Amino acid sequence: MSACFYTTNGALGAVDLHLYISGPPPAPFPHPAHPHAVMAPFWWLSNGKRTSTVTADGKRMIKGSFDLDVVPHLPGFAPIPHVTEWAVVAWVIAMSSSKPALMASTVTGQGEPLAVCLDGPAGLNIDCGAAKAGPVCCHATVVTEPTLEDCLGMALAFGVAFGLDFLAGKLAGAAGTLLKGQLGKLLAKMLEQIPEAMRKTVLKDLIKRILKFGL
Repeated sequence: MSACFYTTNGALGAVDLHLYISGPPPAPFPHPAHPHAVMAPFWWLSNGKRTSTVTADGKRMIKGSFDLDVVPHLPGFAPIPHVTEWAVVAWVIAMSSSKPALMASTVTGQGEPLAVCLDGPAGLNIDCGAAKAGPVCCHATVVTEPTLEDCLGMALAFGVAFGLDFLAGKLAGAAGTLLKGQLGKLLAKMLEQIPEAMRKTVLKDLIKRILKFGL
């Protein structure tokens, strides 16, 4: 099977599940896994891991270490959002990321493996540092055939993402319990005004970022 290489001509389009807060004030109701539409072209904000001199069809190619950042997320606004939802969706966008799931280990651009689709122009990204699959579309005339080693690398990448997400969730729960027990009365009272689901989401995202940059 022939698979197109990722270029700046490609784009991510997916539906991810994130925290959503609904309900008329003052009683927020959390939905831990609410659908969010996600879309970003590969020229969007990123860590800059695109080739500067290697191109395909006149477009810069995407390295396997490429990572989209601040990816637009639009929640389904049903039921009616609570006023705190705007802070939640802003946090989700600020902490979001999306990286290629598959890279061609035998084909490099400027010394790094290049990101590649699964079959034809259909590709897959790992979204938001978790084991979430984000469909990608990228048409290119420059193609390759992913090897077994490449596919095993993709499976490993999803496994690592799942493991980090699970570990971050456990650490967030422990950190939340510790904070609740150690903070002073005034700060604890302020913390209690924030829905538990929101506190856990913020802690989990922060821990994932720390784990991501620490590995």
